[in-house]
Amino acid sequence: RFQEQINRRERVQALAEPARVAYDATQRRLTLALPAAHAAAHATGEIQLYRPSSSGLDRRVPLQLDAQGQQTVDAAALHQGLWRVRVTWRVGDEDFAFDDTVVIAPAKPS
Repeated sequence: RFQEQINRRERVQALAEPARVAYDATQRRLTLALPAAHAAAHATGEIQLYRPSSSGLDRRVPLQLDAQGQQTVDAAALHQGLWRVRVTWRVGDEDFAFDDTVVIAPAKPS
């Protein structure tokens, strides 16, 4: 099983378009970007948000890419601090896995 996870990560590293996640503090949202070809191939999967300091805050979001291979996740309800983002998806008979970290900034007063 460990080797399968290594293979998933290696497939992501070999992609022509890198997988990435970004946090927009102004709009309080996460944006995931996967290759547009994977969106066109109807990739299925999941975004897992892990809070290392409090597992009770963990969330799972179904993967629903737009035509450009992007998906936004509302981060307004996420507590400030470090979050690990794990994305797993399947295209055809190949599985992919990508991990990153983001730091959610405190909400700015209105």
